Amino acid sequence: MKKIAILAVLALASTAFADDKKPAAMEMPKPAAELSGVKFFVGDFNCTGKSFASPMGPEHATKATVKAKMDLNGFFLSGRYQETKTAGNPMPVTFAFVWGWDAMAKKIAGTGQDSFGGMATQTSAGWEGDKMVFTGDAVWGTDKSAVRDTFTKKGENELVHLGEMQVKGQWTSLDEETCTRAMKATTKAAKK
Repeated sequence: MKKIAILAVLALASTAFADDKKPAAMEMPKPAAELSGVKFFVGDFNCTGKSFASPMGPEHATKATVKAKMDLNGFFLSGRYQETKTAGNPMPVTFAFVWGWDAMAKKIAGTGQDSFGGMATQTSAGWEGDKMVFTGDAVWGTDKSAVRDTFTKKGENELVHLGEMQVKGQWTSLDEETCTRAMKATTKAAKK
């Protein structure tokens, strides 16, 4: 009985000392340093180019805007590509995308959805020189294809995008456009 009493006193004492210790505050997670390269895409861009003839439709000129921002505490880049409706492009596409860091794959992982019901998942190793290449798969209805998007920097305010997909085992160009960062009116005025 004496042993039980001593153990009870020790248990109460250890509980009392444990109460004096405050739990360590959980540190807020930080975005991966590997995401710093996607910050190049933050902002508003104006794009002109063309969609090539493909199973997706006939060749036509394109004009579009892209708006992208760091989102969700800087863990993701989210954006929207939106084409302008024209006589040559009566069914313009809108494409929403999200890019983030996949720590397990050690790659930038991207998902996207378009205004025709298509979905894509892709990954990229990041910038290799002036190019960033995403590869993966896209699904349109019951069709699935390998896709590749190549972004090439042409300075700090311009890039070229080439979209491709595999058709019968061959990479086929879908679209290519040059996108220029939209300068804010106050920035333009300050430069004059």
